[in-house]
Amino acid sequence: MAIEERIRFFRKMRGMTQKYLGMLMGFPERSADVRMAQYETGSRTPKADLTRALAAAFEVSPSALTIPDIDTDIGLMHTLFALEDLRGLTIRVQESAFMSRMVELLGATPVQIPYNDVYSALRTGKIDGAENNWPSYAFTGHYQAARYCLQDEHSRLPEMQIMSTVALDKIAGIDEDYVTIIRQCARECALYERELWRAQDADSERLVREHGCVVTQLTSAQREAFRRAVEPMYQEYPPEEQALIRRIRES
Repeated sequence: MAIEERIRFFRKMRGMTQKYLGMLMGFPERSADVRMAQYETGSRTPKADLTRALAAAFEVSPSALTIPDIDTDIGLMHTLFALEDLRGLTIRVQESAFMSRMVELLGATPVQIPYNDVYSALRTGKIDGAENNWPSYAFTGHYQAARYCLQDEHSRLPEMQIMSTVALDKIAGIDEDYVTIIRQCARECALYERELWRAQDADSERLVREHGCVVTQLTSAQREAFRRAVEPMYQEYPPEEQALIRRIRES
């Protein structure tokens, strides 16, 4: 998108009229809509201070408005990963309706393909990108086929330990103390697993950075834009699950 298209896109996304936005930028009421129309058609180009003011009004990074220099890593990342530029991209997701819905709300096209086929799909152009964690990105070699990584924290999956209640009841029938031991071991294992995962996460990130991969993190404003985009997902859950979601978000 050119800068005039980006201004128009974000204005509409925020539900602003040209007059409202123009007045927000300090233009007189009688000419506010005309001035903004000029910036949206390209007959005028905003200077740096106006670009920053527009970005602040839209709650995005100024880099999301300016025309990126695709010869630089950061410019290319903004070209590929500004929220509006996800539109039309094909993104591999897990074989999950939840993940597909999330990618759809972000404006991209979800493609459910088996995990083992992701590398070849990236190489052949069947997909434009994929979502996963650091270890998956590193140890499968995906970073060799897709060297630009956006760390957006779009989802967090709990690692759960479960045990059959039937088996636990049988153990309790032998000795109740065994159940206490198992529960204590489970708590200790969970904490240890977190330590191992943090270490593996750090090792994986270090590996891909050492191989020249470009890692970009969202600004707080960009992360908030992603959150707003997927907000409809929360409303699609049954009321009892929405109550649980509120407890998690408020904790």
